[in-house]
Amino acid sequence: MFFPQAMLRLVWFVPKEHLVGSLELLSGTAAFHPTEQFLLGEAQDLEPLKQSLRIKQHYQRQLDARRLLDALPHNTLLSYRTGELGNQSSLPEGCIQGDDIYLWVGTKPAAELEEHTSKAPPVQSPFTNLINKLSDSQCQLLLDTGDQVGHIADWSVIDGWIPAAKAPLFSDLLRNEAFVLTSAEECELPLEQVPSLFSQPKALGGFAALMKLYGTTAYGELDPTPIVAVGFTLMFGMMFADLGQGLLLFLLGLWFSRGKFPLLSPQTGRNVGWMLMPIGLSASFFGAMFGCAFAHEDWIPALLFHPMDNVLLYLSSSMVIGYTLIFICMCLGLFNARRNRRFKAVLWDNFGPLGLAFYLALIIFVLGHLQQWILVRNLGLAMMIASWLTMAVHYFRSMREETWALRLFGSFLESYDFVIKFVMQTISFVRIAAFTFAHIALSTALMIGVELFEANSFLAWFTLILGNLVITLFEGLLVSIQAIRLHFFELFTKFVLGGGIAFDPLSFSREP
Repeated sequence: MFFPQAMLRLVWFVPKEHLVGSLELLSGTAAFHPTEQFLLGEAQDLEPLKQSLRIKQHYQRQLDARRLLDALPHNTLLSYRTGELGNQSSLPEGCIQGDDIYLWVGTKPAAELEEHTSKAPPVQSPFTNLINKLSDSQCQLLLDTGDQVGHIADWSVIDGWIPAAKAPLFSDLLRNEAFVLTSAEECELPLEQVPSLFSQPKALGGFAALMKLYGTTAYGELDPTPIVAVGFTLMFGMMFADLGQGLLLFLLGLWFSRGKFPLLSPQTGRNVGWMLMPIGLSASFFGAMFGCAFAHEDWIPALLFHPMDNVLLYLSSSMVIGYTLIFICMCLGLFNARRNRRFKAVLWDNFGPLGLAFYLALIIFVLGHLQQWILVRNLGLAMMIASWLTMAVHYFRSMREETWALRLFGSFLESYDFVIKFVMQTISFVRIAAFTFAHIALSTALMIGVELFEANSFLAWFTLILGNLVITLFEGLLVSIQAIRLHFFELFTKFVLGGGIAFDPLSFSREP
């Protein structure tokens, strides 16, 4: 689940006359991803094929029009005639003009139509005989893959990727063919060109769709979808802590998961439902921990504490969550760099090994200062200064062609940016506590409104119900945006490149 499926590169040499059949065979497996652009052989001029296909479709439309008229009775009050448009832009009265054919309706034969129609013979091309043997969908398959199939002499070269688990299937299908299977790590192509395919449970479908907003995870990288599922659910629950409103989101997600929401496709509806259910349960859990249900702070006792009674503790907890997640994501970034043979490229990156050492030293310094551990505090401070100076020296040496003054100024700015990023990104997680307090403030405002109608029980209950629905929808959207922002800007920038290629198997629509 965390790692992409291993990929094999399939190179298949096919006689040109068998190309369309071979592509149909591969599309039937639903497990072959053609290369984005042919890597072997030369491109073939597809203009003759396109011209022949247009000619075939042109005359097919004329034939279909004539068949419609053949169904009319022989003796009719009006006469009908179809034909091919000529070079003339105008036609006699009574003609209805289409793209390349006309329909004439009149009470007598229209001999003058002969002057306006083309009598030129059909244009022929080298592909005419091939077109006559293929259906329109088969011709379209050739055109769709024209930029992905190479050609050498009389052979076509099909190049693409298959999951390693499907190797026995393809070996059996192509046992009498000329093909080569090579692992992605041994084919000497950049791993960025290898498509990524992850095996994910259906329950993560909503979070996988959310992850696509950031980009496609590259082959060789860890799948961030489980991290999104855990982190997003945790953050949403803390910021939207309400037992009753969380249950409303859960029930709404349960309805969406049936795939019958009228405005969404079935799969989109299920994805929305599978995301709403866990975050709704998380909101209910933290609502029980903080003692909030349907905007009431006194209906249920707090199993943990009330955030407003422990503001500093809750702010500190939010920052600890942020530090933990950033530290984990930086470690994952180094792990991905090693898997993708990019470790040297991130060696001097802000979130590389030196950045990880600085961030660890920062928390050691803060912990030692808070606990009055002098030795621990001094150790953390020394590690921070050493990391900062090392980065400053690196920036200074990287600007050899500039003047000394500019090099000193540039290294100071870059090293300052190196330090301040960690501080600001950690503080950014304070928004978790801030939106929790905002939720409490909205709930308090709602209860004040309910108390104003205390004399009229109907208005009081109506205000309470309507207010809970508004808070659930409006604040739920705002909290979701904040959780997405924390993931996209504070976490994913540490370990997700987002420039991968999604595995998209070749498909072929057969005509009925």
